[in-house]
Amino acid sequence: MRSMKAFSSLVAGAVAVVGLASPASAAEQRAAAPAAAALLGGSAINLTVPYTMQIARFIAGGPSSCSIWNEQGNATIDPVTWRCQLGDAADDDGFRFTNLPAGGYYVRFNSPSNPSAPYRWVANGKWTKIKDTHSAVCRWQSGEERYDAYCTVQ
Repeated sequence: MRSMKAFSSLVAGAVAVVGLASPASAAEQRAAAPAAAALLGGSAINLTVPYTMQIARFIAGGPSSCSIWNEQGNATIDPVTWRCQLGDAADDDGFRFTNLPAGGYYVRFNSPSNPSAPYRWVANGKWTKIKDTHSAVCRWQSGEERYDAYCTVQ
C-alpha cells in the first residue's frame, strides 16, 4: 500500500522527476499504464518536466468549473463544461496544461484497433477527459519545428 500511496502522491503533484534525455520507452509506458488505470481509475502521468499538468475529477457540485473539449473521453470534439475537483489523484477524470510555451499540447487516443492514432492539438487551459479504464502519459519530445508536449491516452 505504501507504493500505491507514493504513486498517488506523484500523480497528485503531477510532476515526475525524470531526465529529458531518457523518458520511459513506449513499451514501458504501455506496460505501466493498464496497471495504473486498474488501481486508480483513470490516471494521468506527466513526464514534461518542468511544465505542470493539472488533474481533475469531474463531479456534480465540484468547487471548480472545467471546460472539456472531448465529453466522451475520445478524440471526438464535443465541448462541455462540468463541475470539477482539482488535484484528486484517486480517480483522474481529466488533465490539462496551462503554461506550455507553444500554447497547448498534442493528444491522441490509441486503441488495439488503432495503436498509432493521429495527434490532435489542444489549447492551454482546455481539459482532456480520460475514461476510468484509460491512462494518459504526457512527455516532452521534438516535433516538426520545436519541442512540444505529446500525450497518449490508452
